[in-house]
Amino acid sequence: YTEFAHQLRVGTGPVTLGSALVKSKLAYLAATPDIKGMHEKALLTSALFGLPMFAVNMPGTRDTSAAGPSIVTSTSTGLGVRYADINVNTSGITPGSAGGSSYLSGADGVASNPGEPVLPRFVSNVGVSGQVLRGVGFRGGAYTDTAPVTPLIGAPGTEFGGVQTPFTSTTFFPARMWTTSYFGGTSTNLVLTPAQHRINAVGDATATRRAFNNLNLRLFYADSTDTAAASATAPTISNINASLSGTDVTFSATILGKNAAGADNVKATWVTYTFGSTGCTCWLPLDLTNIGPDPTVWTGQLTIPSGSGGNLRFTIHAANDAALVGTADNGGAFYSLTNAAAPTLAASSLAISAPASGIFGASATVSATLTGPGPLGGRTVTLRLGTAIQSVVTNGSGVASATLPIQDNPGANQVAAIFGGDTGNQPAAATTAFSITKTNTSLTLSGPTGGLAGSISGVYATLKDQFSAPLPFRTVTMVVWNNLNPGLGFTKQVSTGFDGRAALGPIPSLTQGVYNLTAYFSGTFTLNPWVSPSSSIALTDPTYNASASTRSLAVIYNFTGFFQPVDNLPTWNQTTAGSAVPIKFSLGGNQGLAILATGTPTSPGIVQITCPGSSVVVDDIETILPTTTNGGLQYDATSNQYTYVWKTLKTYATKCYQFQLRLADGTVHSANFKFK
Repeated sequence: YTEFAHQLRVGTGPVTLGSALVKSKLAYLAATPDIKGMHEKALLTSALFGLPMFAVNMPGTRDTSAAGPSIVTSTSTGLGVRYADINVNTSGITPGSAGGSSYLSGADGVASNPGEPVLPRFVSNVGVSGQVLRGVGFRGGAYTDTAPVTPLIGAPGTEFGGVQTPFTSTTFFPARMWTTSYFGGTSTNLVLTPAQHRINAVGDATATRRAFNNLNLRLFYADSTDTAAASATAPTISNINASLSGTDVTFSATILGKNAAGADNVKATWVTYTFGSTGCTCWLPLDLTNIGPDPTVWTGQLTIPSGSGGNLRFTIHAANDAALVGTADNGGAFYSLTNAAAPTLAASSLAISAPASGIFGASATVSATLTGPGPLGGRTVTLRLGTAIQSVVTNGSGVASATLPIQDNPGANQVAAIFGGDTGNQPAAATTAFSITKTNTSLTLSGPTGGLAGSISGVYATLKDQFSAPLPFRTVTMVVWNNLNPGLGFTKQVSTGFDGRAALGPIPSLTQGVYNLTAYFSGTFTLNPWVSPSSSIALTDPTYNASASTRSLAVIYNFTGFFQPVDNLPTWNQTTAGSAVPIKFSLGGNQGLAILATGTPTSPGIVQITCPGSSVVVDDIETILPTTTNGGLQYDATSNQYTYVWKTLKTYATKCYQFQLRLADGTVHSANFKFK
């Protein structure tokens, strides 16, 4: 709420209560080095009861200062990754005391957590436009040790008062004195707490306080558009060794880092060392190189003052091309010539067994055999196929096996196996080529075979992969056309849903008839085959092969049934053989006289059928035309009806026939007749 009161005075003019509360919470987050449960509770419970849009114009002095500029003006790419070296002056630390305990305060107050020493806090803007700070590496700093001190320990505030717990860490705490905060609005903040504490022995009531006058840090940045960096992990550091020969210390460490493609991505490694109070009371950096036959082993050499080897303490750091930093500090206890003495390790090797290729979306079983002086069982081996990773413990024969999903885009890839080494065996790694091929697909057209122009067709294409899994969010192109109606056609692109379906939607407004409907997924096809010259298109999908499906689609006439004197099915019509029967019907308007199907079978079709039994309803034809009436098809604009005059034959007597009106849209409409 103190910051809330400050935010009410920031800027000029009225400030809304809701805006001031939100900004005060963001400021709290931006300056908190380690967000824990108590901080979440503080944010959630901080509230004002009232109208958030209510504004106050505070009198008196107002804070019109702008946010401070970034202390990082530019980054370098000299290491193969963007970075900037900064030296933060933290000498402005002021001492304080409370209840017999002491603490240090920084330019931005203190940071406090329950059960931990209260620490000085410094907040700096380190934002760089277009870049994201992802890793911070410790390169050095000057410090002063003070002992004995009784550090003030943070305690939660309750109605009964806070109870301080004893400080019990025998290693310098916190091990990392920096935290990156992205809650600073448009800026990225680096929150520093440049003080550490430790007790000399378990049970001590006092501690040694190490306060830093300055910190040398290397900040690593990734481009904000670098999506590959998001899938990377920080380098791992193992097999840390230090040996003394005369006054020369040789450092070595195995540092592993791979990007998603399996390539080594470690760009910089270094040792940060100190001699404690016997030297400059500072930490200094020593860069390592990997010039030996094993690219994962990084080494460096340091000449030290005679007799100072026992006081040497060091940590190792490594950064990769994703701007991530890995740190090895022996759990905060630091490494020394004693605990980092080079052990005698047996050579180990990995042999991979895996198929040479696989289909995207499927899986592949890969195995690796780990051997040293013999099979190495009970060791953890990491198996990787592209970006699919699984850690497996070797069996008694040294074999680790796993079935991994093939989830990377088709193309050249690799299978890798990594053993990080252990107390008796050296690390080992192996790779083998693996080719990922595209998955086959199938398209299936379903739904009604036709309908009225403009009506919902109910037709849809279902896209599946070769494992019968539906493929969502893929584009299906539907082409409707035929050879009988040049110049008429229809093309539509539809995206599949979660069920792999793409709907045609309304039936195209084309001339009635039977058309070819072809659905295409990817591939090369003609977009408009009904015109000349036509246009083709070639579409490709990065992971799936093309497929297509064809069926007929009828754009039908609006046939509403036969009109009197003819009855529709199932009623039978009865008339005298040799009479002329007027077959009347409507197609929703004048569609011309070319409405009958052409070719074979002819239209109308007259098919002899079995006569019905006595229980079937039979209705006499009330109106017949003179036998001299011209046969064939006519259209009457007044009644909006077609009439086909069917001149029956006298040989139909005592027999039954079906009149089949076959239309050009592919539909057939029938009526049954019984002749006297």
